[in-house]
Amino acid sequence: MSQTPHSQDGPLVSVLALCYNHERFVTDCLDSILKQTYRNWELIVVDDCSMDNSVKVVEAWIRKNNVACKFIRHTVNQGICGSLNDALRNASGKYVANIATDDMWRPNKLAGQVELLEKSGEKVGVAFGNTAMIDEHGKSLGDVYSQRLSLLGRDTIPQGDIHVELWNGNFVSTVNTLVRRSCYDVVGYYDEDLIYEDYDMWLRISRHFHFVYTMEIGAVYRVVATSMTRTRRDKMAEAKEKVFQKFLNDPTVEPGTKELISRKYVEYLAARHFEWRTRERHRWIWKAARTSGARYLVMLAFSLARLSYNHYMEALLLYRRCIGALGGEK
Repeated sequence: MSQTPHSQDGPLVSVLALCYNHERFVTDCLDSILKQTYRNWELIVVDDCSMDNSVKVVEAWIRKNNVACKFIRHTVNQGICGSLNDALRNASGKYVANIATDDMWRPNKLAGQVELLEKSGEKVGVAFGNTAMIDEHGKSLGDVYSQRLSLLGRDTIPQGDIHVELWNGNFVSTVNTLVRRSCYDVVGYYDEDLIYEDYDMWLRISRHFHFVYTMEIGAVYRVVATSMTRTRRDKMAEAKEKVFQKFLNDPTVEPGTKELISRKYVEYLAARHFEWRTRERHRWIWKAARTSGARYLVMLAFSLARLSYNHYMEALLLYRRCIGALGGEK
């Protein structure tokens, strides 16, 4: 007789586990789901046409643990967004949590976030929290938000109405989120024209719902060494530009917000061209400096001095730490 977690008390959570060539890690991920102290969940696993033995490993895990699980096996690779949409179409929970099967959850992850959303009003659509990081051998790499706070130049993670803050960069760690299903009913599914899923979705949801944050580390994100080819880098940049353009071309976006997005778009292009050392980098950095001030004049100085983007970021982070230690503004 198979285990039926959904027979327990509390609202049903749909757990969407996405697998692609995670043969080495998928068992640890699925075990972490099985060990959740919150028991009312349904498991939907999508294998996106893995080229290793992931499918056999997942099938063996299901048999061994006697788990009632929807296992969707793609015969053609559909990407992250297509796989998530496939899983969502099979989900029936009040809440949705997704996880890549090279990552893991801590035992109280679902329990804490379900309690948080149940206590919140319907205006709160997403609970998110801090995330530990490890390498592919299990060595600790610190936590996500210590790094993201430095990049954002903040002491605390924004919550509540975070839409404007999100245009400064994505600070929502997807592996440690719980989403109210009604959010997808309002904003729709993931955009399959994009190579990655999270930033666009958080921007869309945050136009209608609030986010609530907890410092508790409820998940573990695995940093796997991969070779970042120029083609993939171009695709990531193309997707980021598509996100900006979607909102800039959306007639329902308020003029003030659209002005902010336009400015952030120029800032993004300035940083990207500087990092890639393109011929247009000085033009874009100067354009950002005209609307966004001294930071981009400093970036221009670094570029003209033939210093790298990494040198600039190291200097920026050092400046922020010094100002923070002195109690000044970030």
